[in-house]
Amino acid sequence: MRRFSLSIPFDGIHLRSSDELVKFLNKHRYTLNHLRLSASRCSPLDSPADPESKFWIRNTFTHLNTPYPYLRDLHLAIRPIRVDLTPLMKFLELHTLESLTLTERALTYSEVKAILDALRAYEHSNELKQLCLKLKHLTPALFELLATRVPRLALLELIFDDIVATAVHTRSSASASDPAHPIEDEFVGISFNQTTLHPDCIVQRLFVDEIKKNRVLYASWGLVTLKLFQESSDRRVKDLFEVFADCIPAIQNYVDLTPESFNHA
Repeated sequence: MRRFSLSIPFDGIHLRSSDELVKFLNKHRYTLNHLRLSASRCSPLDSPADPESKFWIRNTFTHLNTPYPYLRDLHLAIRPIRVDLTPLMKFLELHTLESLTLTERALTYSEVKAILDALRAYEHSNELKQLCLKLKHLTPALFELLATRVPRLALLELIFDDIVATAVHTRSSASASDPAHPIEDEFVGISFNQTTLHPDCIVQRLFVDEIKKNRVLYASWGLVTLKLFQESSDRRVKDLFEVFADCIPAIQNYVDLTPESFNHA
C-alpha cells in the first residue's frame, strides 16, 4: 500500500481505537509514500463520545515511533492535536518529506520555525518541495525564514487570518521564558485588519517595503508557485503578486485563492 487517507468526524467516535490504526500503519510502513489524516465535522450522537476520542490523531502519532522509510507526503489536520505539537515534531524528525500539508489550526511563526527544525530544513540539506500551512499572520519574516531554510521549495500555499507588516519583535530570554507572558505572537506593528488606511497604502508602506528590503534573500529561492488566501477579510491579496514576482525571480504562478478554489476537508 502506497497511499492511505482517512477522514472521520472530529470527535473520533468512528475509530474504535487509535492503537488499531497504529498497527495498520506500521504494517505498511515499508511501502507507504503518502499519508493523509483529516477530520470532518462531528455527527450527532445518541451518547457522548469518550473525551479522549477527539485526540485520535495526536494519540496515533504519539505511538508512531519508527521511521517510514519511503514516506514523502504527509497531509495532516492538526486541530485534533490542539496545542501540543510534540508528537508531530517527533514524527517529522524521523522522515525526509517532499510535501507537507498542515491544516485546521493556525500556526505561529515560532511553530513554523520549530516544524522546519524538526524537518532538518537547513538550506540545501532539505528535500521539501511543497508546503501548505494555515497561519495566524502572514509576515515578511515568514517569507525570509522559508527562503533561507527551504531554498528548493517549489510550491507554497498559505491560508492566514491577517497580514502583519512588521519585523520580528526581539525579546529578552527572561521575558520569553516567563510563564506570565507566553510566546503567542512574535510580531508587533500594524496589521491590515487593524488600520483605517486604505489597504493598498499599507501594502506600499509596510509589507512591500520589508519584502523589497530583503530581496537578496529571494534571488536563489526556487519558489515557482505561490497560493494565498486570507480568511479574515474579503480583501483579495492579488496586488501582492507584482511585488513577489519582482523579488522572487523563480515565481511563475500566483494564485489568489477563494473559498471555492480549495478544499482541505
